[in-house]
Amino acid sequence: MTDYFRKLRIIGVPFAISWFVLLVVYTLCNWLIFDKLQWLSWDKIMPKFIIPILLAAVLVYFYLRPAVKQFYVKIDRRRDFFYYVLGFALCIPTIMVQEYMEIASGRLTEINAITDIDQAPVTKYYSLKQYYLYKDAASSKLVTNVTGKRSQDFNMTLYVVQPILNQKSDTVRDATHYWFCTQFNNRISNSKSNVEKENAIREFVAASEKEFNASTPAFSYLERDARSNFLKYYGKAGHNNQLIRDGADIYLFPQNGAFADRTGKRLKWIFITIGIVSSLVMLYIYFLSLKTTIQVAAMNRKESREAAKTWQE
Repeated sequence: MTDYFRKLRIIGVPFAISWFVLLVVYTLCNWLIFDKLQWLSWDKIMPKFIIPILLAAVLVYFYLRPAVKQFYVKIDRRRDFFYYVLGFALCIPTIMVQEYMEIASGRLTEINAITDIDQAPVTKYYSLKQYYLYKDAASSKLVTNVTGKRSQDFNMTLYVVQPILNQKSDTVRDATHYWFCTQFNNRISNSKSNVEKENAIREFVAASEKEFNASTPAFSYLERDARSNFLKYYGKAGHNNQLIRDGADIYLFPQNGAFADRTGKRLKWIFITIGIVSSLVMLYIYFLSLKTTIQVAAMNRKESREAAKTWQE
């Protein structure tokens, strides 16, 4: 047991510090730079996914790797696998926390009419009392792509925007810059022929148009998602619209349910995930053996010789 606590001290302490850097320091920086002050307007995939993954890789390679080298591993692949375990254990909870913080920190602004949004503070959520969805002036953008490990899925997505006006009489102006965003999705096998895909696309568009015309959108509040991964497609749908722009486009997404329940069970799953990945790391450490003092000294001498040789070259 003493040996296990020693192993935990060697790798567990730097691992806990790495977690603190990502879960606390990076989360606060992300919230401050991208959400609160909005100094950078990158696509949300960067601060929510790409940067946490890169930071986790940097911490594993430069900070945790020296500690891992103090363990004896017969096969190098097992050590490499442990690096991946540490990386996933760092980045997965961090990604989940970024998603939670973005939703939880968003403020709700109450506005009477849609045109009040230009004078209201820029927040993530809005409650709207008076509005008219100009369904007859809607426009769309069709996007198709192939996904799947073996490219087996052919996806069809129809991005639809419709003007949001204060009241029905405002339709005579034929001008707006507020857009209510919805989308329709379908998927078929990518093994179908091009003719079958074209027929499926036509059927999908016709069915989506029928559903759109028959539906009456209901929402509790609206989300202003300026860094949505799909905003460019809604922007293309808006570009296809014939109405005159009377300001910079604002894309709003319907949300249902109570505002207080917007985070759902995300916080619970964050703690569950942290518990699971911590257990995996601790279990992996249990089956590792520490190198002896002689082995560590030999390893340090070997690395010093390699570094000196590289410097001379």
